[in-house]
Amino acid sequence: MSMVTRWTWIAAGLAVLAAVAPARAQKAKPRIEDIVGDYKVKFDEIANNCTQTGMSLRKGVVTLAIDRKGNRKRWFSVSIPIAPVMFGSEPRDGKFRVRAPRAGTGIRGVLGEFNASGRAASGVIQFVYIAEFFTKDGKPLCTQSWNVSGVKQ
Repeated sequence: MSMVTRWTWIAAGLAVLAAVAPARAQKAKPRIEDIVGDYKVKFDEIANNCTQTGMSLRKGVVTLAIDRKGNRKRWFSVSIPIAPVMFGSEPRDGKFRVRAPRAGTGIRGVLGEFNASGRAASGVIQFVYIAEFFTKDGKPLCTQSWNVSGVKQ
Protein backbone atom coordinates (compact mmCIF):
# COMPACT_ATOMS: atom_id res chain seq x y z
CA MET A 1 0.00 0.00 0.00
CA SER A 2 1.46 3.34 -0.99
CA MET A 3 1.91 6.19 1.48
CA VAL A 4 -0.75 8.31 -0.30
CA THR A 5 -3.34 5.52 -0.12
CA ARG A 6 -2.58 4.90 3.54
CA TRP A 7 -3.03 8.61 4.39
CA THR A 8 -6.26 8.66 2.39
CA TRP A 9 -7.63 5.78 4.49
CA ILE A 10 -6.51 7.44 7.73
CA ALA A 11 -8.12 10.74 6.72
CA ALA A 12 -11.36 8.95 5.79
CA GLY A 13 -11.38 7.11 9.13
CA LEU A 14 -10.82 10.34 11.06
CA ALA A 15 -13.63 12.03 9.13
CA VAL A 16 -16.02 9.22 10.06
CA LEU A 17 -14.97 9.40 13.73
CA ALA A 18 -15.41 13.17 13.73
CA ALA A 19 -18.92 12.80 12.32
CA VAL A 20 -19.95 10.06 14.77
CA ALA A 21 -18.46 11.56 17.96
CA PRO A 22 -20.81 14.59 18.20
CA ALA A 23 -23.88 12.42 17.60
CA ARG A 24 -22.79 10.06 20.34
CA ALA A 25 -21.93 12.91 22.72
CA GLN A 26 -25.36 14.49 22.23
CA LYS A 27 -27.15 11.48 23.72
CA ALA A 28 -28.03 12.92 27.12
CA LYS A 29 -28.27 10.71 30.15
CA PRO A 30 -31.54 11.08 32.06
CA ARG A 31 -31.16 13.10 35.25
CA ILE A 32 -32.64 11.77 38.46
CA GLU A 33 -34.83 14.88 38.74
CA ASP A 34 -36.39 14.04 35.37
CA ILE A 35 -37.14 10.44 36.38
CA VAL A 36 -38.91 10.94 39.73
CA GLY A 37 -42.67 11.49 39.74
CA ASP A 38 -45.94 9.69 39.13
CA TYR A 39 -46.46 7.41 36.13
CA LYS A 40 -49.78 6.13 34.83
CA VAL A 41 -49.05 2.47 34.07
CA LYS A 42 -50.52 -0.74 32.72
CA PHE A 43 -49.64 -4.15 34.23
CA ASP A 44 -49.39 -7.03 31.74
CA GLU A 45 -49.18 -10.36 33.55
CA ILE A 46 -46.27 -12.54 32.45
CA ALA A 47 -46.62 -15.47 34.83
CA ASN A 48 -48.83 -16.50 37.74
CA ASN A 49 -48.74 -19.78 39.60
CA CYS A 50 -50.80 -18.46 42.55
CA THR A 51 -54.08 -20.29 43.08
CA GLN A 52 -55.19 -19.33 46.59
CA THR A 53 -53.40 -16.01 47.04
CA GLY A 54 -51.77 -13.24 45.01
CA MET A 55 -52.52 -9.82 43.60
CA SER A 56 -54.69 -8.59 40.78
CA LEU A 57 -53.06 -5.67 38.96
CA ARG A 58 -54.29 -4.10 35.71
CA LYS A 59 -53.77 -0.31 35.74
CA GLY A 60 -52.54 2.14 38.32
CA VAL A 61 -50.13 4.86 39.33
CA VAL A 62 -46.51 4.08 40.16
CA THR A 63 -44.46 6.68 42.04
CA LEU A 64 -40.69 7.01 41.68
CA ALA A 65 -39.01 9.09 44.39
CA ILE A 66 -35.71 9.86 46.10
CA ASP A 67 -35.71 9.33 49.85
CA ARG A 68 -33.07 10.19 52.40
CA LYS A 69 -32.69 7.81 55.32
CA GLY A 70 -30.96 9.65 58.14
CA ASN A 71 -27.47 10.85 57.25
CA ARG A 72 -26.93 8.03 54.81
CA LYS A 73 -26.94 8.33 51.05
CA ARG A 74 -30.08 8.95 49.05
CA TRP A 75 -32.25 5.95 48.19
CA PHE A 76 -34.42 5.52 45.14
CA SER A 77 -37.92 4.20 45.83
CA VAL A 78 -40.72 2.75 43.73
CA SER A 79 -44.27 2.68 45.13
CA ILE A 80 -46.90 0.40 43.62
CA PRO A 81 -50.47 0.31 44.96
CA ILE A 82 -51.22 -2.51 47.45
CA ALA A 83 -47.51 -3.41 47.82
CA PRO A 84 -44.74 -2.24 50.15
CA VAL A 85 -42.41 0.51 48.98
CA MET A 86 -39.32 -0.92 47.25
CA PHE A 87 -35.90 0.69 47.69
CA GLY A 88 -32.64 0.60 45.74
CA SER A 89 -29.65 2.69 44.71
CA GLU A 90 -30.05 5.78 42.56
CA PRO A 91 -30.65 4.94 38.89
CA ARG A 92 -27.77 5.08 36.43
CA ASP A 93 -28.64 6.04 32.87
CA GLY A 94 -32.32 5.71 33.84
CA LYS A 95 -31.94 2.03 34.80
CA PHE A 96 -33.10 0.99 38.24
CA ARG A 97 -33.40 -2.06 40.45
CA VAL A 98 -35.40 -1.99 43.69
CA ARG A 99 -36.70 -4.50 46.22
CA ALA A 100 -38.76 -4.82 49.37
CA PRO A 101 -37.48 -7.46 51.78
CA ARG A 102 -39.67 -10.34 52.88
CA ALA A 103 -42.39 -9.11 55.22
CA GLY A 104 -46.03 -9.64 56.12
CA THR A 105 -48.78 -8.98 53.61
CA GLY A 106 -52.47 -8.21 53.91
CA ILE A 107 -53.12 -11.94 53.57
CA ARG A 108 -53.05 -13.72 56.92
CA GLY A 109 -50.10 -16.08 57.32
CA VAL A 110 -48.51 -15.08 54.00
CA LEU A 111 -45.20 -13.24 53.60
CA GLY A 112 -44.26 -11.34 50.46
CA GLU A 113 -41.03 -10.33 48.77
CA PHE A 114 -41.23 -7.79 45.94
CA ASN A 115 -38.72 -6.51 43.39
CA ALA A 116 -38.65 -4.52 40.18
CA SER A 117 -36.03 -3.67 37.60
CA GLY A 118 -36.28 -1.59 34.47
CA ARG A 119 -35.79 1.83 32.95
CA ALA A 120 -37.33 5.29 33.11
CA ALA A 121 -36.38 8.00 30.62
CA SER A 122 -38.02 10.75 28.57
CA GLY A 123 -41.29 10.47 30.49
CA VAL A 124 -41.68 6.75 29.79
CA ILE A 125 -41.25 3.87 32.23
CA GLN A 126 -40.84 0.14 31.58
CA PHE A 127 -39.98 -2.50 34.15
CA VAL A 128 -40.59 -6.05 35.29
CA TYR A 129 -42.33 -6.42 38.65
CA ILE A 130 -42.10 -9.70 40.58
CA ALA A 131 -44.08 -10.66 43.69
CA GLU A 132 -43.04 -13.82 45.53
CA PHE A 133 -45.21 -15.22 48.31
CA PHE A 134 -44.15 -17.49 51.18
CA THR A 135 -45.80 -19.24 54.10
CA LYS A 136 -45.04 -17.87 57.56
CA ASP A 137 -42.52 -20.75 57.87
CA GLY A 138 -40.64 -19.36 54.85
CA LYS A 139 -41.63 -22.06 52.36
CA PRO A 140 -42.31 -20.80 48.80
CA LEU A 141 -46.00 -20.49 48.07
CA CYS A 142 -46.27 -18.89 44.62
CA THR A 143 -44.88 -16.21 42.28
CA GLN A 144 -46.45 -13.57 40.05
CA SER A 145 -44.74 -11.30 37.52
CA TRP A 146 -45.80 -8.43 35.28
CA ASN A 147 -44.41 -6.25 32.51
CA VAL A 148 -45.21 -2.70 33.57
CA SER A 149 -45.21 0.25 31.16
CA GLY A 150 -46.57 3.76 31.17
CA VAL A 151 -46.03 7.49 30.85
CA LYS A 152 -45.31 10.25 33.32
CA GLN A 153 -48.32 12.24 34.50
